[in-house]
Amino acid sequence: MPSNRKNVAPTPIETAGEVFPGGACIELIQNPETAKLLLLFSDVKNCTATDRIEHGGRTYIPLKLDSKTIHAMKLPDEARDFHTTGDLFHAIRQIFADYGFWQNIAAAGTYFVFSSWFPDCTPTAPCLLVSGPKPEADLFFQIMACLVRHPLQLADFNWGNLYSVMKVQPTLLFGENLMSASKLRMLFASNNPQTLVPAEDTLVSFYSAKAIYRGAQFEEGSNDNSILRINLMPVRGRLPILSLQTQLEIARKFQCQLLRYRIQNIEKVGDSVFDFPWLAAGPRILARVLGACIVDSPEIQADLTPIFRRQQQAVCENAWLDKYCIAIEVGLALCHSKPEEFFAFVGNFTDDVNTILKARGNNELLEPREMGSILRSLGLYPKRRTKGFAIRMTIEIRRMIHRLALEFDVAALMDEKPRCPHCHDVIKSDIAGASPATGSDDLPEP
Repeated sequence: MPSNRKNVAPTPIETAGEVFPGGACIELIQNPETAKLLLLFSDVKNCTATDRIEHGGRTYIPLKLDSKTIHAMKLPDEARDFHTTGDLFHAIRQIFADYGFWQNIAAAGTYFVFSSWFPDCTPTAPCLLVSGPKPEADLFFQIMACLVRHPLQLADFNWGNLYSVMKVQPTLLFGENLMSASKLRMLFASNNPQTLVPAEDTLVSFYSAKAIYRGAQFEEGSNDNSILRINLMPVRGRLPILSLQTQLEIARKFQCQLLRYRIQNIEKVGDSVFDFPWLAAGPRILARVLGACIVDSPEIQADLTPIFRRQQQAVCENAWLDKYCIAIEVGLALCHSKPEEFFAFVGNFTDDVNTILKARGNNELLEPREMGSILRSLGLYPKRRTKGFAIRMTIEIRRMIHRLALEFDVAALMDEKPRCPHCHDVIKSDIAGASPATGSDDLPEP
């Protein structure tokens, strides 16, 4: 009996956006008169708006969303010319400035806006933590909601309800300081595209750009230095009011221009090699994300430098009392103390770390057992000797400690001049990690 399977039309794929090889893409837009969702297909040169797209043997239709979600989001109605990256960047930054935000805040907010349009092209999702007075924060988030890609303002959430919304690839804006510590940790974890969360009897990615208000007094909330932090200052003079009509006008103009910017630059952002090699690992990832999203404007990329000098300073301040960083600092000093191989005992390691902690005002001292755990977590594995557990300071171990110092930015706490060949090598090659060392264990004990 003949089969009719070849005549069966494939089931349409509901989508809020697709990126295809070669730069073609599908984007979600909205008819401003009917509020109907449409798809915009672009092959980079031309754009077509329709409710059904055939491409690559597949059929795509707009994602079905409930009316409340559609109403809450501000979507573009077309892709509109933005002239140059510089023109678009300066125009957006000026919006923040016009509403009283200082230039450094306006610039940081603008970098985040640009990055929110490319989370699918970067190694980690852009994440912004905001602190400062609540009225200024409300105004800041109102402006953000006009500019970021697929904005969705939420006061709180649970993972089950958020699951259905994630299909639209939103930029999540949490303008209320209601976040529990556990939810905050999960949101930070979802900055990694590989992180999955159980929801509705399956595993779901909550990977997305997000901005989170953390209250008037800034709380660290995370040791993740790949998160952008903004501390709002009180707006000078009378706090401006951003009317609903003005919000719609800002969104109508810039959503369309930023959509064109995304369509035109998806491949360039994905292929970007922008980097600040002098940064510690966490800030360096953030710099790569923000810088990659600024295309064909090296001067605006360069303007990220002061932001990351401040971020780098924060890393150094954290490292000053961080037990892991101090352990690496002690390891560096041991590397520079003797040219020949020797055993560094955990007990001596512990004494040196405690001496530094006490000198820096921290009386919470370590026990050798805890010190051993810290060393193992860094990939430095002490072995039992007759006089106790010790690390054999081989050439490989010395190299590894120098690489750890670079990754944790401990090297910045040491002498500015390189003190050994490993210092030269690790700075020159800019290695950010290392493999555990191996070797024989026949060195005579001291």
